[in-house]
Amino acid sequence: MLGRDLEAAAVAAGHVCFGADLPEFDITRDDAQLAALPPCDWLVNCAAFTQVDAAEQRREACFAGQPDGARNLARLCRSRGCTLLQVSTDYVFDGRKGAPLPGG
Repeated sequence: MLGRDLEAAAVAAGHVCFGADLPEFDITRDDAQLAALPPCDWLVNCAAFTQVDAAEQRREACFAGQPDGARNLARLCRSRGCTLLQVSTDYVFDGRKGAPLPGG
């Protein structure tokens, strides 16, 4: 939902965008699917496990997207020299740490 809205706003502002979503694109896979993303200056990760109440019962699915999928995208961006913007909520990071989180 956020990704579609962000893509529409970016295109309206004159930016060239490529949006991808499940099932065609899965950030939990660290393979050629990620490598097939077109070159970019920025990659914005809006992926989320939206069933907050089910997160504890579906821990594997929850962790596959965050942090594992985010790590895969960070590695891709590092290899390409582009910037990753990681979107999160207070359900994941409450902002109280006061320091950067360790990288993967």
